[in-house]
Amino acid sequence: MVRLTRASLPAFLILGCACALAACKKDAPESADDTTVEQPGDEPIVPELGQPGQPGSGSAGSGTIAPGMPVMNLSGTASDGITASTIGGPQCPGFVPAAPQHTLVVSEPVRARFEVTQGSNVDLMMAIVGPGGPFCDDDSADNRLPRIDAQLLPGSYSVHVGTYAAGATAAYSLQVNEADSSGTCTSMNAVTIGADFTSQTVSGNFTNTGDSCATATGYECQGQYNAAAAGPCITITAPVSARFTMLSADFDPVIALSGPAIATPTFNDDGEGLGLMSQLSANLTPGQYTLNIGSYGSGSGAWTMRAENLANSNNGTPALPINPTPPRNPTPPTNPVVPTNPAAGACIPMPAGQSITLSGGAANAIHSCNATLGIDCLGYLPATANHCVRLNAGQRINARITDAAFDPVLAMRGPTTLANDDCTGDDLLSCINGITGPGDFHFYIGGYDSGVAGSYSLVLSPQ
Repeated sequence: MVRLTRASLPAFLILGCACALAACKKDAPESADDTTVEQPGDEPIVPELGQPGQPGSGSAGSGTIAPGMPVMNLSGTASDGITASTIGGPQCPGFVPAAPQHTLVVSEPVRARFEVTQGSNVDLMMAIVGPGGPFCDDDSADNRLPRIDAQLLPGSYSVHVGTYAAGATAAYSLQVNEADSSGTCTSMNAVTIGADFTSQTVSGNFTNTGDSCATATGYECQGQYNAAAAGPCITITAPVSARFTMLSADFDPVIALSGPAIATPTFNDDGEGLGLMSQLSANLTPGQYTLNIGSYGSGSGAWTMRAENLANSNNGTPALPINPTPPRNPTPPTNPVVPTNPAAGACIPMPAGQSITLSGGAANAIHSCNATLGIDCLGYLPATANHCVRLNAGQRINARITDAAFDPVLAMRGPTTLANDDCTGDDLLSCINGITGPGDFHFYIGGYDSGVAGSYSLVLSPQ
């Protein structure tokens, strides 16, 4: 069976399907008055770089974002063109123009807010592409308008303002300003972590307001948040390796760390071996951070969290990646007999110059790949890895699913984190090539669709 992709479908069929899907979002269609508002004849007004933004229209609208900047006011016409997920990530809804309406330059790290303040009553969305992104939002501002708070790194950013439904257009106003870099953390359950800190347990209550992760943290991740009361303030006074673990919650929690030194998405849904409880680790430099506590769904309620300095905590082990890996086998046999399915948490050594085949049955692949791994990837994975393989220095291998009873996704976490849906020329089968040791590599076997189950074979061969 071959799954059709956008590239293999005629344009009229893609548009028809997109329109049908978009109609599912709202209980009732938008009125005819809300479909198209155009302002033909507007000429773009381009602000000079480094000056306050002036009203603009089309791809010529540009400006510079920097700490201490004045409010930048831009305008343009929102439209469709491509599916927003093409540039904004798999969870980005709606449609955007292929060419950005605005190109903005960031001169130094800054947290900025992009808010569409007027959109002629049309349901708009926005995607921003640049270093540390992409960022995407649909309805975080009022009246079906997008708002994104993002921690921006130096570089160029493309702003695409689009529509939730295909075929609609609307004039809009976009305001860009420096956001509060101190975040929206709460001081009543704050934690200060220094060189002598061991661990501290704090509790609080989460009220879900449905804010997107982009609004709460400045980057794309899973869950619904409360941007106005995000979670505990975390103050770091010395370089530390910290871990944050949800011990209990009245809801299915998701946690995400934000702050001026967080340049890449740092979040977790379900920690290894913790059921629905979240856990993340990060090496942090001195500064103010926010531990954003959200819900995988629409839940709210009480929560309890433990913060640790892994160098001192009795609960700690060596620093873990964002999703902690299972415990490693400290004394693998010299001449291993490779089991078909390694015991949970065991890392088997990769024999030099030999291929091995790992097989099993995929199950419980219900966690989105991008939320589980913290990278932009397709499909759904199990909460824990199916296999772990240890490579020595100089070993280089290829991993390939050679058969599966479903459309598989292969993901790998280790010194590098990668995922693949379809290998070129292999129909729906997946592969990851050029995996280079040393290190322990955890392989997740999931599916393009949520909840897949069935047998598979994973072949690891020397390159």
